[in-house]
Amino acid sequence: MNSKSFVFIIASLASIGSSAQTLTGTVKDNFGALITASGSPTTVEIHAVPQPAGSQSGHVRLAAGFSATAAVDSTGAFSIANIPAGQYWLCAYASSQGYLSNCDWSAAANRPITVPAATQLPLTLTLAKGAIVTLDVNDPGGKIATVALKNGHWFYPGVMDALGNYSAARPSSTIGTHHYYLVTIPVTTNFKLFIDSDLIILGASSNSVATRKLSAIVISGTNGPVNLLLSVQ
Repeated sequence: MNSKSFVFIIASLASIGSSAQTLTGTVKDNFGALITASGSPTTVEIHAVPQPAGSQSGHVRLAAGFSATAAVDSTGAFSIANIPAGQYWLCAYASSQGYLSNCDWSAAANRPITVPAATQLPLTLTLAKGAIVTLDVNDPGGKIATVALKNGHWFYPGVMDALGNYSAARPSSTIGTHHYYLVTIPVTTNFKLFIDSDLIILGASSNSVATRKLSAIVISGTNGPVNLLLSVQ
């Protein structure tokens, strides 16, 4: 399969002033390796969005607002021009699985960047490597679809931590009767499978899996990638 890698950087705007600045920096993983445009086309989007107060963990909660875009180049660098004065949350997101945003599941999202502030440049945004969870869902009756409702049914899998933070598993591919979904989780946190569906879902041992509430299936990325087998009855 020929896949493309995308990185999304979100800058959450807390306040806007009259002056502007160019933000520059690099994107690295937590081992210090640069995340670059080499190997496949890479697009970076940077959005400045109002950040509601009180977000302490899990995913940063975003709202509509000022936005800008930039691209990570072959050296792992990015540059964003004409950013209005204010305080921002800079969040990098990779569309390819295996990386965790610096603003997801991390208190790092609570440290704002002030514009203008030339002494803070260049910036370094770190995408930690996480564990990829693969959901292999066998659907012999063709009851679910990965894009839209099919025959009135819906199937939206994901994971949730003990604090109620949720991350959706994204459709990856379909081979025969099997649908594959992927989600990346931190290696230091336990999660439970959460499926929003009206269908009857069975686990690998043909046991019923709870839907529309937390299931009993615990997922941990401590030992690396995780593969879960599910089926639609």
